[in-house]
Amino acid sequence: MPVDQETAFHIQQAFTDLGLRPSGAAVEPPPLTREMIQRDVQAAFAELDPQQLAIARRMTPAERFALVCDLNKFLRNAVIAAIHEQRSGLSEAKFQQEFLKRMGIHLDDRA
Repeated sequence: MPVDQETAFHIQQAFTDLGLRPSGAAVEPPPLTREMIQRDVQAAFAELDPQQLAIARRMTPAERFALVCDLNKFLRNAVIAAIHEQRSGLSEAKFQQEFLKRMGIHLDDRA
């Protein structure tokens, strides 16, 4: 299953955040569009309670976007930490495969 540029970039960032070097070619960040930002912010706020929404309304768009980015980084790091805890001793290649699998990206064995 091919991975879109946005997903590939975030996967690359997860490894970079840990100081690991992902295998394969470097992926450029996806072009950031107003629609992408709006989609991500709306998704982040879809399940918030009224008190959280009131707090968010006082934030600037840049602050809200930064919050979404921080949450994304936190969640990627949580997945990485869980893999280290549950499957210590994996090679870097196996670790990357496990990360992709947990992120819902299944690559065939031919790649």
